[in-house]
Amino acid sequence: MPYIYSNSEYVDMLLIYGEVGKSNRLAAALYQQRFPHRKSPAPKTFQNVENCMRRTGRLPNGDLGTVRQNVVNEQQEVEILASISINPHVSTRILAHEIGLSKTTIHRILKKHKLYPYKVSLVQGLRPIDYEKRLTFISKMCVLYELDRFIFSKILFTDESKFCNNGIMNRRNSHFWSEQNPEWMHETQHQVKWNINVWCGILNGQIIGPYFYDGNLTGKLGIISKIQYTAYESVVMS
Repeated sequence: MPYIYSNSEYVDMLLIYGEVGKSNRLAAALYQQRFPHRKSPAPKTFQNVENCMRRTGRLPNGDLGTVRQNVVNEQQEVEILASISINPHVSTRILAHEIGLSKTTIHRILKKHKLYPYKVSLVQGLRPIDYEKRLTFISKMCVLYELDRFIFSKILFTDESKFCNNGIMNRRNSHFWSEQNPEWMHETQHQVKWNINVWCGILNGQIIGPYFYDGNLTGKLGIISKIQYTAYESVVMS
């Protein structure tokens, strides 16, 4: 693994490199003379550091504000694990800044201890009374299944959804790659609003619908009931 210099060491290299008129050989000799206890970089390193700064605006470590260390001691590992234990949502960037290590090192330590960044799962919110209702439903379905092994193929599962012309657009995930500004616009917050409801069902592995209807769901319960009955009858009789 190549030696990783700290940002302070890279800055000293740049200063010395400019002081000797950008001579790799003289810069390496002067650096070794001024910092005898440091690791002596190869002459070509001085020019590489300057090229990296001109090309990317950053030191080779990639972070101007963090001093990178190549060796991680046991205390730093304990600090990282303790921080994760206290706040499992903390970012590696914050850990790197607080402890003084690179994000790559933080990732390596976390992986070493079998810690991985899991994403949150969105689930349906339940009220306290919903748990008892679900247990009751499961109990009833278990009894019905014992009486009829094909009970689930006879149940019509349905769902409804409402669509409108004032939906939310996530600008963060929407891009238009172009050499010039295309003045890309997306109309929203219309003064004239409309919406449409969609009903769909599944019965015995077959999709029923979708059926579209205008207006609010409250005033269309009779239509939905008729659709459900017609759909159920068509599948059962087929």
